[in-house]
Amino acid sequence: MSASTIPTIDLSLWRTGDRQGRDRLATVVDQALERAGFLLVTGHGVDPGLPAVIRTAARTFFHQPADAKQPFLAPVSYTHVRERWPPAGRKA
Repeated sequence: MSASTIPTIDLSLWRTGDRQGRDRLATVVDQALERAGFLLVTGHGVDPGLPAVIRTAARTFFHQPADAKQPFLAPVSYTHVRERWPPAGRKA
């Protein structure tokens, strides 16, 4: 597999396979992420129509006026992020 190839991984074995099959699948996923940095998945059990429904809902939400979206605003600060994801080697 070249670094420019996006690996496609069938996850159905995770739900239907035995322990050894899941271990092999985990190894394949790990190798794909090490080589390419990301992957495409199939066999995940997500309804094929769901992504389109989610995109439509997101577009509908984000096209609303700001005051309609305001109640959903989550406060984020540098301190909040720093406490949740501390620098490497430090515990939260």
